Amino acid sequence: MDQLCNEYGFKKVVFHSLRHLSTKYKLKMTGGDIKFVQGDRGHAEAEMVTDVYSEIVDEDRRLNAQKMDDDFYQKVEVKDPEPEAISEEELLLKLLRNLTPEEKQRLLGTL
Repeated sequence: MDQLCNEYGFKKVVFHSLRHLSTKYKLKMTGGDIKFVQGDRGHAEAEMVTDVYSEIVDEDRRLNAQKMDDDFYQKVEVKDPEPEAISEEELLLKLLRNLTPEEKQRLLGTL
């Protein structure tokens, strides 16, 4: 492994760095489920995970807070209702029905 890292200019990788990377990905994949990662990694205390990998949990917390803000404050576009397709006769009937008694009397008186 050292030879390949030297040959291709990669940083040297040790077992613990792979374990560290794996733990970060498991935190990401589980949405920050610390108890799952703790049990999976074999740590006796959850604090070990939160102390060492708190940047992952904090990053997810910030992303979730931003997502919640975006969802909560989203602009709701209110569309005007489509105008009804109505014939002239129906429109006239609607207008006549909505006349006050005085308006109806005046209209009948002028006919």
